[in-house]
Order: sequence, then structure tokens, then C-alpha cells
Amino acid sequence: MGSPPAARIASLDFPKNPDVVINVGNKLQHNSPQPLVAREAKFIDMRIDSWSMGNVMNTEVPLVADVGYGLDDLTAAVEGLMTPALKKKAQERAQEVRQFSEKAKALRALVAKNPDWDRAPMLADRVTWEVARFADKDAIIVHEAGSVVLHGFDFNPAGGRELFFYYGAHLGSGVGTAAGVKLARPNQQVICLVGDGSFVFGPTALWNMARLELPVITVVYNNHAYGGPHSRVIEKTAGGKMVQKRQFVHDYLGSPDMNMALIATGFGVDSEVADTPEQLRDALGRARKATVEGRPYLIDAQVARVGVAWADKPWIPPISIARERTRKV
Repeated sequence: MGSPPAARIASLDFPKNPDVVINVGNKLQHNSPQPLVAREAKFIDMRIDSWSMGNVMNTEVPLVADVGYGLDDLTAAVEGLMTPALKKKAQERAQEVRQFSEKAKALRALVAKNPDWDRAPMLADRVTWEVARFADKDAIIVHEAGSVVLHGFDFNPAGGRELFFYYGAHLGSGVGTAAGVKLARPNQQVICLVGDGSFVFGPTALWNMARLELPVITVVYNNHAYGGPHSRVIEKTAGGKMVQKRQFVHDYLGSPDMNMALIATGFGVDSEVADTPEQLRDALGRARKATVEGRPYLIDAQVARVGVAWADKPWIPPISIARERTRKV
């Protein structure tokens, strides 16, 4: 069990209504009044933080263990209980999973049919698509890009691509996590995908990447906005004055725009801005060359603001402390 959308197993399209849910290592951040796992499902919880096990959800089998050793033991125990009938059932379930996965893969590919696919600034989906085409077959993706959907990567931790998803409701962990992953897995390509709002909360690990020669590729989805807070205000307070007047005080990160490439340069990391899909592809090529040579690289990918109530030039509060001065000091 990883980090499902909408913070609940019930939000998954497949499978529906599982009889048993096994958690392996997830710290179980409950971001809604409903727990991650519905109470009617049998729950097996395997992790090392034993004090929090069983505090929120009914837990039939708490397994306090290192997940690597614990999975080895659990696999051996289950294999000893398998009968021909159970093996047949498992094969049928595996086939159902494969069929759903192929269908989902085909549907995800339709994202490229968007009429704005080649626009600039880019769609976030286009940035993701380009990075997925670029990434090594065993690349590790560190994801702190908010609501960005990671289509096209075909994650498979058994020898394929792996995903490190950010944990908790805080911002700024992505770049540091990517540095740590590269320390632990120096022989695999590590790509950090991070939103601009998250990036400015925690860019300092770029300096560690430069100092320790950690060749990580960081791609900033820069739409000059806090997209999540913007959407939540519209969802939760649709009748509020900010929504009705289209004057939001909390979400626009422009005027002036922040240049993430210059921030990276200040920490000693080579970087560039990409405005178009063509520029992004070229930038990814230069990022690969840099990392092969042992250097980190950052791409500031300019992304369009999409969704409800975004203006081309968003309103900002008319505040100027300089105009309020009585002395020009």
C-alpha cells in the first residue's frame, strides 16, 4: 500500500472492496476524517513504528519488522500455505490485474490528444510525458510535484523504475529526499520532480548535491502558483469573497516571477529554463550529460496554470510598504 489518491484505498479505481489490505512500510498519513483503509477490510500492518500501529485503524495482524526481512518471512509463510486451489485463484487475480493495467496504460496514453499538447508555457502532463520518455528503465523518481499525475512511468520496483512519494502535509522535502536517494543508490538515475511552491520551501540540498557530487536531475514544474491551495479554496469556500471576486491573496507566486534556475546556480548547480517541449527535450539531454560526468542539474520547466478561476494576469494585493513610508530610508 502506497499513497493512494484522495488518501483512501476506496478512491482507487482497482481493486474495489478488497478483503485484505497489507501495509508495507507506509506511515499512514490520514489526510481526511476517513481512515486510509475502510474498517470492514482485514488489515495487516508491517512497519517499524510500533507505537502508532492500531491507533486509528482496526489492525488484525500487526507485524513489527524491517520491511525487507518481514516480506521475506511473510512470503515464505504464505508459500507454505498455498494449495492448488489457492494458486489457481491467485493466477486468476494476477490476470485481472494485468488486464486492468493494460487498459489503464492505454487510457493514460490519451493525454497526448490534448489540443494544447504543444503549447507554451507547457502543460504539466507534457512535462511528465517528456520526462517519462527520457528516464532510464531503472530510474528512481522522487515526486513532490503536488497534484501532478505520474503517467507513463510504468513503475516496477522489481528491477524497473521506482517511486519515492513525499510523505505528510508539509512542503520542501523533495530535493533533500532526492539527494538521500542518490547517496543510497549511486548507480541508478535519480530524477526529482518538484512543484515550484514545494521547491522554494527546501532547495538547500542542491548545495549538498554540488558539494558531494550527487548527480541528480531536478525538474521544477514552475507555474508560478500554489495550485493546491488555490483549488482547495474554490472547493471549500465557493461562496467566499475571494472566489466571487476572483481576487486570491494566497496562491499566485508571480509579480515578480521566481527564477528557479538562478536559485540553483546560487547553490552551485548548473541549470536552465525550458519554456517549450522542444527546449525541455534539449535540456534533458544536457542534464543527462551533466549527470554522466558526475554533476547535478536543474531544469526550470515553465508550466501553464490550468483549472478554475485562473487569470492570465492574476490579481495581487495592492500593497507597497515603500509608499507607506514617511521617511525614504
